Amino acid sequence: MNPIIRLAAVAAGIISVTAVASATTYDCTPKAILAKAVYTKSVFEDFVAGKYAGGKGNITATLQKVWDGKGDCDPNGNAISKLDSDSQTALAVMHYYGDVMTVSVMMPQKDFKDARSYMDDFMGVHGAITGPLKAGFAKEFWDQDGGSNGIYAAMKSFNTQITKAGYKPAQ
Repeated sequence: MNPIIRLAAVAAGIISVTAVASATTYDCTPKAILAKAVYTKSVFEDFVAGKYAGGKGNITATLQKVWDGKGDCDPNGNAISKLDSDSQTALAVMHYYGDVMTVSVMMPQKDFKDARSYMDDFMGVHGAITGPLKAGFAKEFWDQDGGSNGIYAAMKSFNTQITKAGYKPAQ
């Protein structure tokens, strides 16, 4: 079983996640974006290592911090297009790992409705990462993302489950 799916299944018995993207203001500055990307990647590494499994840690509070808008950009604005390439890559990292953790925690709870928006975000971010931002990602990222046991395969499986539950991707 994929380690992300296995960890999510363990965490699901203890953790209740609701939609945590409640930010109404965004700090879309390069410094804030880089700090949030570093934080989110670190949290992801802890997540995969089991820091939040079995009642350890507070994943809900952690995900709220990931999605608090500090180091993010308003998705309804054009601020992202004004960022330098390093900031765009850092923003993609933040969303990639944040979406993976959020969806992974929601799936075992069958919170398909809320998971859909994070899944749609992940798929969009993944498209940017495999397209115009590809050069900004090291071999280690691609090793983790790809293959039959990679993150992208696990997220595609989740996407199929969400769709089968009646929550189709936003187009």
